[in-house]
Amino acid sequence: MAQAAASHIVENVGRPATLEWIIQLGLSSNLRFAPIDSEPASRWISWQIILDSDCLSEESINVMSTAHNFHHQSEKPTSIPRMSTKFVSGLVSVIIPTFNRKEMVQEALASVVQQTWTDIEIIVIDDGSTDGTFELLRIWQVDNPEIASTILRQENAGVATARNSGLANAKGEFLYMLDSDDLIFPDALETLVTTLSAGNYPYSLGHIHNADQKGRILVADKSGISKQSEQNILSNQWMTHAALYKRSTLAASGLFNNSLVVGEDTEFQWRVFAKMGLGFLTSQYIGLRRHHPFGHLSLNRTDMQSLKHSLQAQLAFRQWIKAEYLEIQKINFRQRVAIFSMVIRFGSTGDWKSKDDAISLFDSATNQTARKLNFPWIIGRPNWRPYYHFLLSIYVGAKGIVEACRFIRSLRYCQYCR
Repeated sequence: MAQAAASHIVENVGRPATLEWIIQLGLSSNLRFAPIDSEPASRWISWQIILDSDCLSEESINVMSTAHNFHHQSEKPTSIPRMSTKFVSGLVSVIIPTFNRKEMVQEALASVVQQTWTDIEIIVIDDGSTDGTFELLRIWQVDNPEIASTILRQENAGVATARNSGLANAKGEFLYMLDSDDLIFPDALETLVTTLSAGNYPYSLGHIHNADQKGRILVADKSGISKQSEQNILSNQWMTHAALYKRSTLAASGLFNNSLVVGEDTEFQWRVFAKMGLGFLTSQYIGLRRHHPFGHLSLNRTDMQSLKHSLQAQLAFRQWIKAEYLEIQKINFRQRVAIFSMVIRFGSTGDWKSKDDAISLFDSATNQTARKLNFPWIIGRPNWRPYYHFLLSIYVGAKGIVEACRFIRSLRYCQYCR
């Protein structure tokens, strides 16, 4: 029995540290090593370790198991907390982070209270508001004792940390995130729970209408349509409150990345899809994303700030992929051009660190284990702004020519249709 347990431990390690552990344990006798797989991309070789009977003591097995667990955990990004696996069956935990939105958060709470799915708990996290939001929330909690609710307060640390605080206090089998300026329709949770319970899916998705502050739908805006793609993980996107997750899904993929100020929801969705695959996508619209002038991060950023946040989210995702020993498809030509444009644009502003980070992202996204003579690395070596201004002018000109060709092609297609 000791032999079987030990064999299971070492055969599933597959890391260079395995041999070091065995040497440290003084188990140099009665061992035979056989390579069973080679993965140059990750620069380590898997070994099957064949143990003779009575080779290991119970104490040695415990030491090796502890070493394996420590080694594996030490490689995980520390900025991504883990989810508890204990839950109350059938309960939906609604997580609502808020900051200085004492009027709009009341409307968000009202939309949750009106749900046809009644087995819910509401957890609101005040992220250091200074306009009286927390005090108003406490009054709301006292006035609604029949509603299972928890009101938390923290120093201003960002939406990722706020959501993680709420998730750490959640008891539900199902987890739902709602921003305090958004609304959901009365049957939203029932729709998502029903579809999620009907099949073996890790999460379920609906669609979201974009609306103005008063809730009037912006018909022309289709950005709230949820998208899934097995061919390109980075094209997967959905509004935060479009998804309902099983607790086991977040236990596997991790919570929100505390190191990301913006783009934490997109990076989180990439991790969920990379780890769990496709969810159930319903055709129903389940809520509203309201556009307003009161502190939308996505609307208050400059173009270069958005580009930098996108870079940071992609780097964080690639770091997680490496730590999890997962393999995803290589980036396509269009994505390579997008990273190349990052190198040029950061260089034109003199942001050399972000420029070098973009080159590192290209290396990681193309599965290069060592620096090679790739195009962005060659082009991005100088740290001289006029050089990048020249490259940017060429890039913008080339992009304009491509767009003009597409426009002419569309005109020809229209004439052909006639």
